Order: sequence, then structure tokens, then C-alpha cells
Amino acid sequence: MADQFVGFYWTLPVFWAEFRDIPSDPIEAARKSKTIRYQRTYAHQHVAACGGKLIAEYAYIDNSPDRGTEFIIPKIRKVIAKCRQHGAILLYVNFAEAYYWRPQRFLDDELATYEDREPLEPVPIQMDGSTFNPIEHFRRWRRLDESEPLKRHSAAMEALKAAAAKYAHLHRRHQLTADDLNASGVLPPRAAKWTATSVGKTLDRYAAAFADEQLLKPNSLVQLQDAGL
Repeated sequence: MADQFVGFYWTLPVFWAEFRDIPSDPIEAARKSKTIRYQRTYAHQHVAACGGKLIAEYAYIDNSPDRGTEFIIPKIRKVIAKCRQHGAILLYVNFAEAYYWRPQRFLDDELATYEDREPLEPVPIQMDGSTFNPIEHFRRWRRLDESEPLKRHSAAMEALKAAAAKYAHLHRRHQLTADDLNASGVLPPRAAKWTATSVGKTLDRYAAAFADEQLLKPNSLVQLQDAGL
């Protein structure tokens, strides 16, 4: 009888690129995420090479852009339960195997309880008509992570200052500022949306960078535009 496999594919969000979620359907997820597509293609190639059968697939995106979190635990437990139900081998790409890229200690801890698993080394494969190297892919994204967020942060702060000045004398100024920014598509650098709390905290941090720390306080926000901040 041919070995049965369950594929598990995961990735991280990139907030500055507005890549925050993926479809639950692995096929659709692979269309949206190149990292998911790599893992899925690799899994299919491996299963075909060993004459096995892929009986189920799962795709997951974590909720932090720079590290694996505990939110993966219920997802991987569901995958392990599926494997145990069918006596299947859990197939996944162990990215941390190469230069410790994308470590996920919560995933590792859960997988330690299931011996019938097969971690794949993150090697280059043929995909989309060319050779895809996952480590080079991550390196390119890391370079972008170092430059793009700075540009977006600058743009977001300019929009924040303008919106904050507009609502400076209103009672719910922070909430109104957050609503304005979210509606205009100006997102915070490392979160899904603005909130009244994040607006207030960001304005406070901004104020600390200037000699006049009262500049961004509630009663003087209107001075923002005049000060050119």
C-alpha cells in the first residue's frame, strides 16, 4: 500500500505590502503566496517521486511579520489529528534547516509529539517554469523589509499628522483620526488598521522627538500644519 501524506504549508504576513491573509483553500492560497506555492509544489513533487498519495493539504499564515507565534498551535494540532486518523505522514518544509531561516518554535514543539513526519529540506526546485530558491526569495524580501517600511512609515506619519490636525478640537479626535486614515487606505506600518489607542500612542511618540513636546498634545494639535511636521 502506498504511503499517505498530509501536506502542511505556512508563511508570514508582510504588513507593508498589505499581505495579511490567505485563502483557507491550499490551491487558492498557493496562487496568492509564492512561499505557499513553493511548499505545495515541493510536496506534490516529493509524493509523486515516492509513489505516495497526498490525502489532505492545509495552508496557514501566521499573524506576526517577523516571527512565528503560538497561534499556529491549534492549526498544527488539527493537521496532526488528521494524520493520526489516516495513519498518514505529515509533510512540511523545515525552513529553519537552512541557516535557521523562519524558525517556528511552537511548530517544532507540537511536531515533537508526532513521530510520523517528514521534514523537507528547503532546496531549490523547478516551479513556474524556472528554478525557485526559497532562501534567495527570503533574502530578497528581507532587503525589501529593510527599505520599504521606512518609506511607508514616512508616508503614514505625514497622513497621520494631517488627519490629527483636522480633528484636533473634537472630543473623539483620536478615533476620528483612526477612522479617517483607515478609510483612506493609509495603514500603520506594522498593524492591520489604526485604532484610537494607536493614534494617541503614535502622536505621543512623535512629540517626544521634538524639542517642544507639547506640540502634539490634544490642545495644540492644530499647530501641526503650521509647524510643517
